[in-house]
Amino acid sequence: MQAVIAMPAADAVDRLDAPVCGVPLIVRVIETALRAGATRVLLLYPPNLPADRPRKLLTWLFKKDAPVQAVRLAQTFHPGRSSDWAEIEGYLDPQFLWTPYDFVPHKAALGALLAAASDCPASNVRFAGPVDIGTDSDVFARPTILNKRDLTAQRALVFETVPWKGQPGVPLRPPANLKDAEIELVRGTGKVTDGIYSRFNRRLCWPAVRWLSHTWITPNGVSFGGLAVALLAGLAFAQGSWAYDAVGGLLFFVAGLFDEIDGMLARLKFRESALGCWLETWIDYTSYVLMYAGMMIGAYRRAGEFYLWLGAAVVFGCLLSFGVISWQRRLAAPAGAPNEYYRLHLARLDRDERNPISLVIRNLHFLIRKGVLIHYALLFAVLGGTRLFLILSALGANIAWIVTIYFNRRLYMPRDSRRSAVVSGSAVFAEVKK
Repeated sequence: MQAVIAMPAADAVDRLDAPVCGVPLIVRVIETALRAGATRVLLLYPPNLPADRPRKLLTWLFKKDAPVQAVRLAQTFHPGRSSDWAEIEGYLDPQFLWTPYDFVPHKAALGALLAAASDCPASNVRFAGPVDIGTDSDVFARPTILNKRDLTAQRALVFETVPWKGQPGVPLRPPANLKDAEIELVRGTGKVTDGIYSRFNRRLCWPAVRWLSHTWITPNGVSFGGLAVALLAGLAFAQGSWAYDAVGGLLFFVAGLFDEIDGMLARLKFRESALGCWLETWIDYTSYVLMYAGMMIGAYRRAGEFYLWLGAAVVFGCLLSFGVISWQRRLAAPAGAPNEYYRLHLARLDRDERNPISLVIRNLHFLIRKGVLIHYALLFAVLGGTRLFLILSALGANIAWIVTIYFNRRLYMPRDSRRSAVVSGSAVFAEVKK
């Protein structure tokens, strides 16, 4: 769907380059619309806006080769005037997304709006709920799906509504400011699959994410920072005393927060990539190995040779789990979007809920996530239960790779292929028989 954005008059053009979490305002608005599902963008330029402004937008367009069309108008565009819509009628799709240049939207909210529009191809669509109250009640003050025919024929706009809890974004109009927008955007950098542990972790990360968004530090740099902290955690665990175990647990908890921060920062600054996703996965499992190796050495110093074998079993389970889960990610998620793996895999488990193993694993799957593990590593360390944690981890890590192989076969591989082959063979046999 087409997205339409009207640029402001020349006296307000500097606002377009204002950095919102490190991304120029107008770039953020356009990029969010495209990532939410818009296929192209129509930019409406006022007559007195210099061709080289806003400069950061032009730089971004040159780098991205984005599907953006710019049209210079005879006067500054005002969405409340039917004559202005009639002037650009030839550039508009029958139904399009109107998004103001000074409204910073949430990607998920825009996605919900566009999804609703696809079900109502001849309608105007707007958000409903709390957003209908207050200064933002003007339909042109926030993202809205509009019908060209209604606008140019000067008809009263009748809307279908999309329920949305809270605000679909932040208007950068008084009394709002950049700080308000950044705080709201950082709060929205979670995932739909987040559980109570991840939501708690992300709250701890909000200040750091907002600060990092204005620095040169990249999400991959944050990932390697977390790996360094995990190494320190392993060295602390290797000392073999309660005090060092507590320090190791705390350091590993901090390493887990780094793991939350890198993804939040990537989504906030539009830096997600398949390479970054695989790098994060590799760093996660390397962090596990470092922690468990440290626990193994510490437990050996305190309780003997048995824990060398136990630690080796944990490390073996982690490495094998990394291999088979990476294989499962390739089977479950599109090649260019490995970050979709967790959501897609859970959906498969939900569809297979009649299988008791699928039902159990669906409800316990959260336990293998790093955002959960860091809480229990710290808890066991503080309570003096590092050796018990090592025993439980040896059991869990080796169950994980066995179960993953089972689901790779059950949910993703040969059974469907065999079924297709049997059906095809039957069809050929029937045809020959005739």
